[in-house]
Amino acid sequence: MLSSKPLWSLSQWETPGLALSTVLEGPCITTDPSGSHWPCSGSWPVWALSDTSLLWPFQIEADIFEPQGISMLDAEASFITNDLLGSALTKSFSGKKGHVSFKPSLDQQRSCPTCTDSLLNGDFTITYDVNRESPGNVQIVNGYFVHFFAPQGLPVVPKSVAFVIDVSGSMAGRKLEQTKEALLRILEDMKEEDYLNFILFSGDVSTWKEHLVQATPENLQEAKTFVKSIDDRGMTNINDGLLRGISMLNKAREEHRVPERSTSIVIMLTDGDANVGESRPEKIQENVRNAIRGKFPLYNLGFGNNLNYNFLENMALENQGFARRIYEDSDADLQLQGFYEEVANPLLTGVEVEYPENAILDLTQNTYQHFYDGSEIVVAGRLVDEEMNSFKADVKGHGVSGAGAWKCPGDGVSAMAELWPPEGPGVVVPEPSPPRPLAPFLLPPPPQATNDLTFSEEVDMKEMEKALQERDYIFGDYIERLWAYLTIEQLLEKR
Repeated sequence: MLSSKPLWSLSQWETPGLALSTVLEGPCITTDPSGSHWPCSGSWPVWALSDTSLLWPFQIEADIFEPQGISMLDAEASFITNDLLGSALTKSFSGKKGHVSFKPSLDQQRSCPTCTDSLLNGDFTITYDVNRESPGNVQIVNGYFVHFFAPQGLPVVPKSVAFVIDVSGSMAGRKLEQTKEALLRILEDMKEEDYLNFILFSGDVSTWKEHLVQATPENLQEAKTFVKSIDDRGMTNINDGLLRGISMLNKAREEHRVPERSTSIVIMLTDGDANVGESRPEKIQENVRNAIRGKFPLYNLGFGNNLNYNFLENMALENQGFARRIYEDSDADLQLQGFYEEVANPLLTGVEVEYPENAILDLTQNTYQHFYDGSEIVVAGRLVDEEMNSFKADVKGHGVSGAGAWKCPGDGVSAMAELWPPEGPGVVVPEPSPPRPLAPFLLPPPPQATNDLTFSEEVDMKEMEKALQERDYIFGDYIERLWAYLTIEQLLEKR
């Protein structure tokens, strides 16, 4: 459920065949919808494939080892349908080890049944997760630290969604039908606390309702009827469609039509470039940026290949979202639904990760607008003093009632979570006396409409050093490299 960036790129192969093998020993790293990163879970983008020649034999082998144990393992290829992938892919895992093999035949590599060129042009992604004992984890090696945060069991924050859908003539036929099928499935997953509206753009802009409406059973039934009636027409006015959706979300907040402690999201789908109204990409980006003003994310879906995907991606990134290409395959509707599931369950908003003042030299991104279920926040940095005795990390965010208080143990880590409702302090779970092991548990907070959550971890540096010595063959200078990777990636996104 993650957006990924390839770690290795293969092109201009000189051999008539290719067999690749790698051993993946956690932690790994990927990027999720909120800009967060995964260490040893989520999507590991192993290879970016780009070649026009048929290759035989062609094979990718990946062996995975995770000390925490593997709980899930999957793989996908962006350049091949799921039907073809299934017969070329084998995968298995047990305990701490997993294995993936991808070996497409010559016929499976062909871009069409009679073609002599290859469709191996895209990303091959391995996705896996590990057994988690705690919602957070801090690791410190050689003066660098990495902080992982992925709480579970938190209630979902209500969301307001503006679906901005391209219904221009180029969407006619299968693409529009698959879009409608995906929207109908998405409506089935909407929660009654959510709010929504549909904004359709072609040469002009039309909406289902004048303002956002709550996802009550009656409104959802009416929404399904509306979706089924959508048809194609006209040109492509991306600018006005997006601005209408953004304005609707802003107005709903200003007029208190939606819960105060909720989150807003714009999801835009198009299959082409703007060709009516404001059509200059840089001007559309400016208009959207000025309208959103950093208040909520924009997610762009590009349907097919006949569009300016860089424009969609840049516009999404500068508005704290991301872009995703939807391939014109038989499962395009499932691709659309899969994307929605990535952002359907926000658990926290306004997340800030804090560390001791004057203890950090360099720090990667440590504030996040949203934390989504199934994602993980990763922050890396460099310490001022490698000889410090302890290190404390605090994660603060806004949630809803029922969030409870977490307590989970870790290697050399003392963890405590507090919930602070608006009226006063909530639940505090004290650290138990070591060394009695504990399984993670969740206590309900006092009944409140909204809560602020603070999760604190304090690392005993000597205990941490002992724990990491056992895993030195995995870590080495990994944390320093991870810090460098995240720093460069985030600098590139700000260009």
